[in-house]
Amino acid sequence: MSEDYKTILRRWVEVWNEGNVDAVDEFVTDTYVRHDPNAPEVRGIEAEKQLMAMNLSALPDLRFAIEDMVAEGDKVVLRWTCHGTHKGELLGIPPTDKQVTISGTDIFRLAEGKPRYDAAARRYPRAGRRRGAEPLGQPRGEALCRRTSENTSTSRHLGE
Repeated sequence: MSEDYKTILRRWVEVWNEGNVDAVDEFVTDTYVRHDPNAPEVRGIEAEKQLMAMNLSALPDLRFAIEDMVAEGDKVVLRWTCHGTHKGELLGIPPTDKQVTISGTDIFRLAEGKPRYDAAARRYPRAGRRRGAEPLGQPRGEALCRRTSENTSTSRHLGE
């Protein structure tokens, strides 16, 4: 099963590299959640599509490379690096027209052969860091309250 999950995550990276927003439906569950302290929280398929479109609009030549991947049970840890040219606004940062490198590690939990949870840690260039971004697909206020309580329970989602 672990090798199958690694294959699924490799294909997920290909979907991002292809900029195939429509394929998101095939790759995340309806209840998908992504926690990333540097970006809007994502809840559900439509919010993941919004996040992908936002990133691809800001970095139209965005390309990911898998640096390392480890799988056990229903979890896959993916360490990656991506590069792109900052051509559009991203998380409130105006375009710089410069090459950007972002690295990160994601811990995915899969269900039904799809990611259902992603605990993400990314290393953005200094100018690109922005904490406290509003979650996608959530009303203001409510999302902030939820974020505070959920950030303290990330390990619960990871089954630890």
